[in-house]
Amino acid sequence: MNDNDKIKLEELEAKNWTRYHSFLVGVLSINRFFNLFMIVFTGLSITQIADAIGVEPTGMIFLFTFLNVGSVFTLFFRYIADKIGRKPTFIFMHIGLMASYGISALSTNIYFFILARFAAGFFTTNVNGLLIAEEFPASYRGRAAGLAEGIGMTSSILASSLAIFLGNVNYWRIIIGVMGILGGILGGFLGLFIKESRRYRYFLKSNNKKKKFKKRLTGVFNKKYLKYFILSILLFVCINGVYQTIKRYYPAFLIEERASLGFNTEIIGLWSIVIYISSIFGYSLSGFFSDKIGRKKTITITGAFYLLGSLMVLLIYNVYWLFIGFLIINFCFAIFINTAAVLTVEFFSTEDRNIGSGWNTTFTNILAILGNFGIYFVADNNFLGFGWGNSFLIFGTIYTIGVIILPFFFMETKNRVVEEIYQSEIDKEIGV
Repeated sequence: MNDNDKIKLEELEAKNWTRYHSFLVGVLSINRFFNLFMIVFTGLSITQIADAIGVEPTGMIFLFTFLNVGSVFTLFFRYIADKIGRKPTFIFMHIGLMASYGISALSTNIYFFILARFAAGFFTTNVNGLLIAEEFPASYRGRAAGLAEGIGMTSSILASSLAIFLGNVNYWRIIIGVMGILGGILGGFLGLFIKESRRYRYFLKSNNKKKKFKKRLTGVFNKKYLKYFILSILLFVCINGVYQTIKRYYPAFLIEERASLGFNTEIIGLWSIVIYISSIFGYSLSGFFSDKIGRKKTITITGAFYLLGSLMVLLIYNVYWLFIGFLIINFCFAIFINTAAVLTVEFFSTEDRNIGSGWNTTFTNILAILGNFGIYFVADNNFLGFGWGNSFLIFGTIYTIGVIILPFFFMETKNRVVEEIYQSEIDKEIGV
């Protein structure tokens, strides 16, 4: 690395954690609070939503898989983030996502629900990861991501509580509608006060922005990125696959296949309050682990413990072991998904980071959709009829093994400036 490169790094890299970084974590936490609330509450209310729109509970796997198609097109919004900036894109995407969720509460049939949630897929572009990679000091990136997700995950306790007391009949409509309005207003307002990332401001001053969109769109397919680009896609395909099994559909699994142990909607809601507290701890501690022991070890170790927890849940017919298994599942999943989100954007240059992350999301969702259809056909009684538990055991185990193994092939990025990672690991012509 020459002297000019070192000067550039000093200009772009924040030296210390400041009050603005604390404020930015707060804004990102609000964004995640409402987004995660919608995800958790929808999962806990899945049987009520299925009844309201005329779908069998197992059919919801097929439905939500289809709705993921919307997120395939988020690459367009990635282009917007490069065109108009991270800040306005963050505001636009947050308000659009909350509005789409809120509108879905008005659904009286499956078609209206599909249209609204399909629209939500368009707005799932996560600008948070960009802001964290481009704005926070290298030694704090993991912890910043962990704090934002951990604080945001506290919404799961609220979602679980509301699912217990107001989750029956059509109360889910009121809750999702109100939270969509509140989330859109609060997140959009606070977004006005965040700054454009320093690396994007540098990007504006350079000639890179003048590069044609087509050239930027295909820039990430350069052979220098190929290895880590493919690894990133595979890692998130596996993580998405893990999520689409027992992690997401555990309420339906417990009601359909563990009802003999006394499970009902109220008990599952009470369990969820405690179980999601383990997720809060997982997200909050993920940054500490990834910044201290490294991204790779953190993902692999927690992936191995997740596999243990999932086997306990799926193979042991005992309430106490089930509970312990769910605690392990939620704690470990929170850690490895958050760590992977940081790891998979750190090797791109500022010019390619946004579009590269967008392509990652696009390919991940395409492959995940195919995998989720496989889960549906194996589980649904109209096809192979293996049931929830057996299909989750087959697919969940395969995906989790992928999460455990894939990090071995990544570089370690903890405490490293993103420009230095790119220059020394990706752009071999510059070197160190």
